[in-house]
Amino acid sequence: MSRTKSLILGASSGVGRALSYYLTSLNQDIFLCSRGLRDLEAMASDISAKYSVQVNYKNIDLSNTAEVDDLFNSIDINDFSEIYITIGKVVSIDNGEQPFTTVSELMETNYIAPVRIINKIFQNYTFCKHFVRIFFRR
Repeated sequence: MSRTKSLILGASSGVGRALSYYLTSLNQDIFLCSRGLRDLEAMASDISAKYSVQVNYKNIDLSNTAEVDDLFNSIDINDFSEIYITIGKVVSIDNGEQPFTTVSELMETNYIAPVRIINKIFQNYTFCKHFVRIFFRR
């Protein structure tokens, strides 16, 4: 029986990080994507030391269209049994007076990027039979 492999977008912190450890504890191989190369490298090393699973990762800004296109051009989406989208961005102080650039970044990361990613996933009709779970960090 072959092991399942999951793609985790937004893997380096919060829900994505916890999910990465949980899935590998169930003997699932994972492919981690997130900003923060140091965090990804440390996670991959730690998970590989704890579990006998395959861990791959890619440092990527998921709100950057070109980087998302590069990701989906470099992988075969059908290699994954599950895809988890756990991306999200918050501001440390939300007093309702954020500058437009901050609001624009929040909108891009929390709303536009997930829709763009889902569109990329479902462009591959073979993958449509698989289950996509979407988690948003708060």
